[in-house]
Amino acid sequence: MLSPYVNFAQDELARHYTKYDITLKSEGINNKSNSEVITQSISEKGATWLRLFFKDVNLGAKSTVTITSVLDGATQTLTAETIKDWKNTTAYFNGDKVIVKLTIASGEKSIGLNIFEVGVGEEDPNVKSQCGSADDRVDSADNAIGRIVPIGCTGWIITNGKLVTAGHCLTSRSEIIEFNVPKSNPNRTIVHPGPEDQYPIGNFVSPYINSPSQANDWGVFTASANSQTGKTPIQAQGKSFNVVQSAPSSTIRITGFGTDTGIDNQTQQTHAGPLSSVTNTFVRYRTDTTGGNSGSPIIDAATGNAIGVHAYGGCSSSGGSNSGERATIPAFWNAMGLDGNPPPPPTCTTLDFNDYQITSFSNQDTAGNFSIVSGGAGISMQNNTWKYITLNYTVTSNTVIEFDFSSTSQGEIHGVGFENDNSLTSSRYFRVYGTQNYGVGNFDNYSGSGTKKYTIPVGNFYTGAMNRLVFINDNDTGSGNTSVFSNVKIYEGSCGQSATSESLVAELESVSPILGNEEEGDLAGLKMTPNPAKDVFSLHINPYATGKVGATIYTILGSKKGYLELQPGVNTISTRDLSLGVGVYLVKIISSDGSTNTQKLIIN
Repeated sequence: MLSPYVNFAQDELARHYTKYDITLKSEGINNKSNSEVITQSISEKGATWLRLFFKDVNLGAKSTVTITSVLDGATQTLTAETIKDWKNTTAYFNGDKVIVKLTIASGEKSIGLNIFEVGVGEEDPNVKSQCGSADDRVDSADNAIGRIVPIGCTGWIITNGKLVTAGHCLTSRSEIIEFNVPKSNPNRTIVHPGPEDQYPIGNFVSPYINSPSQANDWGVFTASANSQTGKTPIQAQGKSFNVVQSAPSSTIRITGFGTDTGIDNQTQQTHAGPLSSVTNTFVRYRTDTTGGNSGSPIIDAATGNAIGVHAYGGCSSSGGSNSGERATIPAFWNAMGLDGNPPPPPTCTTLDFNDYQITSFSNQDTAGNFSIVSGGAGISMQNNTWKYITLNYTVTSNTVIEFDFSSTSQGEIHGVGFENDNSLTSSRYFRVYGTQNYGVGNFDNYSGSGTKKYTIPVGNFYTGAMNRLVFINDNDTGSGNTSVFSNVKIYEGSCGQSATSESLVAELESVSPILGNEEEGDLAGLKMTPNPAKDVFSLHINPYATGKVGATIYTILGSKKGYLELQPGVNTISTRDLSLGVGVYLVKIISSDGSTNTQKLIIN
């Protein structure tokens, strides 16, 4: 097993922040023919770089703010539009002093801004760390690979202009990606490229943020056009990586901005080493990396194609390997958006649950556990458990799901189905066992003992682009139940083995779905008793409800009589407290999970 590279401090730029309160503002001059210029110098003795943070910004339609490094003359000019992309911050400027110039366009009033904080670069005393007894990395200059700051990770451009990095790099500290990075200073402090090579990071997609795991440690993001050139990274750099899902050759190259000594610290270096192993989720290799290489492309040295993203160190001078995530992870491939929907899982291949993150589904997973069994071939679910795996798959009219099922006792719902979001769609779940009339009941025929194989022609019941596969072991009212779904296969047609499933598809083409009428959710099992009532009545709410449930009572003519917040279980309500006289009322119950139910109440 590999140990994740967790010394994230090594991936951070050495820095601190200093509070300021400097306002640059128009003096109220409104000269239609002349502009007004206000300048201010900012200095922090000994700083290796500076970055400014603004608030109360008003640049009107044509006014600008320009920042210039005294050390190397690098300049950035921001307008009202581009300063939004930069989230009211500036690029990184080398040296310990910058000049800020506010240019107020003629005819514009109330123009100004406040400098409230300055990021100050420090000398970095850390020592380097690398895989193996010697560091075999050499200088590199790949235009498609950049440095993410201030976190100190690596990011790279793909063919459609999006960018890729490791999931753990996409935090609030991933603010800017820099290209054409110069050498560092001899004391290891980094040197920033000019503002024309710095891009503010925009939107990103990564499951790692909410579900940290090695299998989720990938991220896809965008970067705004440069404020100086107007170009996006791919336009300016003229280079990108072709990403493929094919298995790599025997040699893996990693290129990125790892830590080092002296002028090589966090500058672009590369090394190629032997492939150790490869699965549908991970690639492992004996290629030198250090902190800061997180997010680097995993490059097939034979083709130059990227096959995944580097995220973890785990090798030493005596063994082990570094690793990252493959582009074959369906959600990763889908997030990159390279050619629409990714290909389906390999024909007739049994799903290995070890390759997937097991995630709670909707708000239903409330009182149970799960475990992966049979070496990854099955998932065992106890008590009240709803789980899903991320699986991007376009269900066609020929799609079939095959699996083995067993259960120690009967709960409310046992089933499986595809989904395209995290909300309940009962018409997509195939119930194979259970007391609750829920979902598609055409295959509800488990005998209660042993293991039964199911071959279900999903495409006869629904089609469309899906992104998760849901497994259900719903047992709200009891405990001790265990169900196992194993040997799960998803394929088109007959799986290349026999005509059995193909015949089943044809046989059921004209069969109508048998849909249950007992819904799941916070309002499952809702009852109102007694009805008719006199002095009191009770509303019975699902005891496992997790959302906020409320009831509004109306007269039959629609006049509101009162509102009640309901708790899971039995809620006893006094008709006198609500001033409900003899008559007919409507009780509308709404849950925050989206469930609604309206019932008629008679008071005698």
